[in-house]
Amino acid sequence: MEEYDNDGYQNILEDYKIHQRIKVKEEQKEIAKADYLQAKNNFNNYSNIKALLQINEALLFDSGNVLYLFLKAQILTELSEYDESLNVFYMVIKLNIDDTLRSNSFNNMGLNYKKKNDCKKALEYYGKALTIQEKVFGKEHPFTAISYNNIGLTYYDNGNYEKALDYVKKALSIDEKLLNKGDPTIASMYNNIATIYNAKSDFKMALEYCEKALTINEIKFGKEDIHSAVSYNNIGFTYEQMGDLDKALDYYVKALAINEIVFGKEYNRTAILYNNIGVIYKKKGDFDKALEYYGKALAIYEKALDKNLLSCANTYNNIGAAYNGKIDYDKALEYFENALRIREKVLGKEDIKTIDVYMVIGLLYITKGDKEKGLSFLAKTEYSKLSAYDKSDFLNQIGLSNFKMNKYNEAIIFFKIALDFLKESNPPKIDALYAIIYYNMAMTYCYNKQKDKALPLFEEAISLLSKEVKEGEIDIQEVKRNYEKCKAD
Repeated sequence: MEEYDNDGYQNILEDYKIHQRIKVKEEQKEIAKADYLQAKNNFNNYSNIKALLQINEALLFDSGNVLYLFLKAQILTELSEYDESLNVFYMVIKLNIDDTLRSNSFNNMGLNYKKKNDCKKALEYYGKALTIQEKVFGKEHPFTAISYNNIGLTYYDNGNYEKALDYVKKALSIDEKLLNKGDPTIASMYNNIATIYNAKSDFKMALEYCEKALTINEIKFGKEDIHSAVSYNNIGFTYEQMGDLDKALDYYVKALAINEIVFGKEYNRTAILYNNIGVIYKKKGDFDKALEYYGKALAIYEKALDKNLLSCANTYNNIGAAYNGKIDYDKALEYFENALRIREKVLGKEDIKTIDVYMVIGLLYITKGDKEKGLSFLAKTEYSKLSAYDKSDFLNQIGLSNFKMNKYNEAIIFFKIALDFLKESNPPKIDALYAIIYYNMAMTYCYNKQKDKALPLFEEAISLLSKEVKEGEIDIQEVKRNYEKCKAD
């Protein structure tokens, strides 16, 4: 009897435990669902750190839920955790057979690779998404349009603007057929097309599409919304490319005000606006104001340096350019070299952005009077492939740029090296480049109040021009007029 009672007691308790476990599991799933909804809401409102904590809690209770995993991967992308995001998307694809979620995962994986500057991989995964979408939904479906748009923007990043425009316009054509004319998706397409036209230097068309986007966004969301801020930023950029710096600044400031309210002053998107405004002030010659805004951007990026290495490098580069404008060459070199270290590490020594910094650093060392070190940096660029004659022409142009910026001592340094390379190339003495360099040096010395050095160089240029220099390569009458003017001053 005792044995029977004990077995019965054990069975009752075991049944109770099973029932309670089921109940607890159901309750945990309810908690997980609440966490998911909180995370989704925070993600939609750009509170990504909170969203990540909440979705991680949801996954503790429901680890195989593909919707939760998908949201986590999206949040990680926004936090610039691209490799971790990719790993989670791989899990979603492995666990999921739904075509919509698979295609969305492939699209998001393409985005992660795009942000990692791996355009080849990005196109591969966008292509996988497009294959599913065209097969399941057809060629005229909103999901298919998303893939066309993503592929177009990747071609844009790769510098293939014609293909970029072709794909984004395909996307727009689909959306215009299927969506209301005032739909935000169409505004986004207009913004993307404007970006491509800017890259093609067709600023009139760029502005036209920017303004179309702004009209939709202001009506749909209001003038203080982040969607309108995107349009303000794009219009600002277009005016910047057109050379209207005051209008560009007005639009960037409008965009910044909204970004600071929506994201706060320590968010990457806000940093982008700080950088944009800094660029405008640099172009306007207000280098201190430029440095103020670049500094704000850099402070944001450096807080998460490992995630923002290239953004830091770009900002270091901008700061270096501002110090160069202030003629503080030591500070300029410090920041350019910071930029170089990152670009060499992340992009490699053959990337065009790394090569651009080699060029700038090389020219700065020459400016400081360290010719050998400067030329060693230039040797890492396309400059190394030039003939001695073409190197002379290139350095002459750099000297001329310095002259136009009233940097006369720096200009003379480059003209002298240009002359050395010209002599090394051993062209005929009547070559027009001799006369041009002598004339440029003469003008620079004259403007620098060094008439004693200027006049003999004018005379050398005039002597060469009186011989067999081809007509049209340099205006001998202009040279003679400036010679007389320099003598008289």
